[in-house]
Amino acid sequence: KNEELDLNDIYAEVVIERVIAKCLLEAPSFHKSEMRILGKTLEEYLQEYKNGVDVVEEISKSDWAEVIAVNFRTVSREYIRLYDDTIAVLEELNKRGKGVYLLSNAIRAYTMPEFEQLGISKYFKKIRISSDYEIMKPQKDFLEGFIEEEGMLKEETVMVGNEIESDMKIAHFCGVDGIMHNTMKYTEKEMTEKGYKFEVIDNLGGLL
Repeated sequence: KNEELDLNDIYAEVVIERVIAKCLLEAPSFHKSEMRILGKTLEEYLQEYKNGVDVVEEISKSDWAEVIAVNFRTVSREYIRLYDDTIAVLEELNKRGKGVYLLSNAIRAYTMPEFEQLGISKYFKKIRISSDYEIMKPQKDFLEGFIEEEGMLKEETVMVGNEIESDMKIAHFCGVDGIMHNTMKYTEKEMTEKGYKFEVIDNLGGLL
């Protein structure tokens, strides 16, 4: 596959609230409940859905869909933790006046509560979550839009990540420097065969 075609690929992100709404409406045996979402009963939504009304989008914007998404994530998650040096490195970067931003392939309903739980949101000047934009790394627009929006200069921007085919690939597409935190234990061959140029660190302290 040549790079020109790859660069034009669309890397779409899932909006989990829409998935939940769709499952609710297309369940084999429709749920019998007196519950209302945005003032409507489930039966009313089902009838509108059968009549071709786009109620999936409406339900997906409700507090109900967000609550279901958050709870699903909570009960299905096995563990969550930071790397040992995460807080210390973020604090030091902030202390040095570096602009620290987060560009994440993630679902907002899952990720933002976890960031708050881990206490790391405050260290980022801005967080851009892929589910808000319905595209994801390595799609070039996802990072380039962020750079333009925040008034960053490409020559002063560094993409730090731990995945070759999302983080280092988007850095390559956008013409910014990349630093690979090699948590995946990629081999030298795996890190060089694509032709992306980036530095490699084994722990976050290597950023300082």
